[in-house]
Amino acid sequence: MKSVRVALAALALCISAAAIAAPANGPEPRFTGSDLFNITIASDPQISPDGRWIAYVRRSNDIMTDHARSSIWLIDAASGEQRPLVAGTGNHFSPRWSPHGRRLAYASTSEGGAPQLFVRWMDTGQSARITGLPDSPQGITWSPDGRRIAYLMNVPDDGPKLG
Repeated sequence: MKSVRVALAALALCISAAAIAAPANGPEPRFTGSDLFNITIASDPQISPDGRWIAYVRRSNDIMTDHARSSIWLIDAASGEQRPLVAGTGNHFSPRWSPHGRRLAYASTSEGGAPQLFVRWMDTGQSARITGLPDSPQGITWSPDGRRIAYLMNVPDDGPKLG
């Protein structure tokens, strides 16, 4: 019994010495500028009316353009599986489910210029631009019957009106 304990102690001592002598392969303890391109941020989660899906904005940094990019991702609430829903050229943000959950409204700069309002049909995957705005739509909201979409937008002041 004593020889087993001595053998175990010797083995533990050898493993400890090897662990101390081995260089650490952990992450760099200091934060560097290149680390910024590995950070991804999730925001603006929107749960579908039936609770099966969660649409959210995923923001990451593109090392080639040195700019942040936003895309819309979809999570299956049952499995946790995630996939990009609206990605590619431009920034995509502010996802909002229609009351019945068959459509998703969102803002996007995919066509260049100011962000525009788009609607995606979830069953077909088709999207359509529905605005031609001079400024970004904010506060996107569906009407209770799903027939209309309301949003806020800054409108430039035309100056004082005379007479």
